[in-house]
Parts: sequence; structure tokens; C-alpha cells
Amino acid sequence: MLALQHLTLSDNRIEQFPKGICKLPSLDILDLSGNLMQTIPPEVNELEDLSSLILDRNKFEEFPAELCTMKGLEKLSLESNPLKIMIDELYLMRTLVELNISNTQFDEFPVEVCLIPNIANLQYDQSAGKKMDVLPENIAEMVNLKELNVDNNCLTTLPVVIGRLNELQKLSAANNQITHLPESLCALQNLTALYLDNNQLAKLPTHFDNLINMEDLRLEENPLLHPPTDICDGGILQPIAFFLQRSQEREGIGW
Repeated sequence: MLALQHLTLSDNRIEQFPKGICKLPSLDILDLSGNLMQTIPPEVNELEDLSSLILDRNKFEEFPAELCTMKGLEKLSLESNPLKIMIDELYLMRTLVELNISNTQFDEFPVEVCLIPNIANLQYDQSAGKKMDVLPENIAEMVNLKELNVDNNCLTTLPVVIGRLNELQKLSAANNQITHLPESLCALQNLTALYLDNNQLAKLPTHFDNLINMEDLRLEENPLLHPPTDICDGGILQPIAFFLQRSQEREGIGW
């Protein structure tokens, strides 16, 4: 099976990473989700063509250091593992662009992920994991980040440095406890999707209308006073886009 490119061995109760897989030179996508693995063998670095590795729903408590030696890995998912220990070697993962560590057990946001030089998509949705209450300023180091998902945590605000993520296109922070947003958020000129539904926002930043490329805005289930709740209720509605476009023309209405 030297030509094998896609292999799925999910939900097989596998306890040890099968070393034989490391002898498949053409393997591009490997799905080992829903097993019982806790470790990764050093031989995994022989999979030089592997671009996508799915290890969801296993038994990893520590981020496997062996993954940092993989030369072509672009997408890695460790969702729904009991992960609680992160390692410092993540900066070695120069090809990684997508990382999913949702529903894990870190005591706080693992700042080591900010060292991944080319990370563009980070998923940290804790609907079934240990929730964080602070998103650290280290996120400003992820200068190539295009999508950030921090849904289902206990955040009350976003850090001011969020405005430095110039490449950010999609930000999802739904189902938190956010009461206010930093004005720096309005500097994200590439932002096209913003999900803030089910938070505690009563108002939006003064220059929110500067987000001129916004296409998908979700503000439902917030106690918003400006704009009126009846405009925002329901999520993605054209009146919101119209309100933002015309905000500078409206007299006597503040954000």
C-alpha cells in the first residue's frame, strides 16, 4: 500500500500508535480519532508527506513532543483529549497552519501555541472542556492568524492586543460572559465574520463602523441598547449591516 494517501482508523480502541503506518510514504491524511492512545512513537517523523493528522477523542494528557519533528504537518486536531500539559517545542512546527485543541483540560490558555510561527487557524472551543477566563496578550504573537475560535469559555472581555492581529478574518467568541470590547477591535480591517452571540454586551465600541469588510455579524442574545435590541435580535440580519454603514450619518445615536 505504498500509494495509500488517506487512512482512517477511528473508533477502533487502538491503544498504541501503529508503527507500521510510519512506513506509508505517500500518506497525506491520517484519522486516528476515537481510540485509546496516550503516546506517539518517534518514527512518526518518517511520514514526510503527512499534512493532516486527526487525534480527537484519545487519551493524550500531554502534547506529544514527537509531533514537533514532523516536517510537513499542516493540520492537527487534538479535540476532546484530556490534555493539560503543553510543551515549549511548538515553535518547531513551522508548517502547521491549523490547530484544534478544543474541549481540553488546560488550567489556562496554553500560551505555547502562540509560538507556532505560521498558525492561521486556532480552535479553542471549550463547550465540554475546562474554560478559561482570560485570553492572554501573547496572542499578539500569532501575526498570521486568520481564524480564532474561543467559544464557550468564561471571558469577560478581549485583550487590547487583539487589534494587532491584522490578518484576522474570523473571530468567534460566542457563549462567553463578555461585557465590553476593546476599541482596538475596530482596527481589524480584514475581519469579515464576528460571532459574539450569547454574551453580556450592552454596547459596542465607538468606532465599530470601521469594520467595513464585515459580512457575517452575530450579536443575538446580548442586552444591547445601541443599536436597538430588536435590530440585533436574530443574528445575521441585513439591518445590522445597514446600521453600520450609515452610523456616521445618524445624529444623536451613539455606540
